[in-house]
Amino acid sequence: MGGYVDPSLTVWEAGRDAAIQASRVALLDYARTRLTVGPTIVDSVYCTTVPNLGDGVNFRRSGPVLAIYGDNLMKLAPALGRLLADAVVDGSTP
Repeated sequence: MGGYVDPSLTVWEAGRDAAIQASRVALLDYARTRLTVGPTIVDSVYCTTVPNLGDGVNFRRSGPVLAIYGDNLMKLAPALGRLLADAVVDGSTP
């Protein structure tokens, strides 16, 4: 989304509720200042990140199920889309 959340607000010790609140504040502030929409949160998805994973992409396959994980993957979306589409068609693991 391009926003910033202070890492100290989302550490494990701060708890899930604190992380959700900090993320919502950052998202709403970003939307108010940079987008031309009236921000309203209608739903949420909670993701737990792997500490120190760094930028990168990882794939795991178990039979027909292909999982992808990593940090900051949104910036890789065009390339990942092609890789995943090819993997679905030919059964490979990128």
